[in-house]
Amino acid sequence: MHLTSLASNIFGLGKIGISLHWHGIKQMHMHMSAQTLCKAYELNSK
Repeated sequence: MHLTSLASNIFGLGKIGISLHWHGIKQMHMHMSAQTLCKAYELNSK
């Protein structure tokens, strides 16, 4: 019983970690694409 709950806790933490990691990647990606859009806009407006 103890092993099962331990395993489920680890699995739950792993799922949380993966979702946080994925969220961070998405945030970083959005930030990078926003920067790229700003640079492209600056180049086009000159």
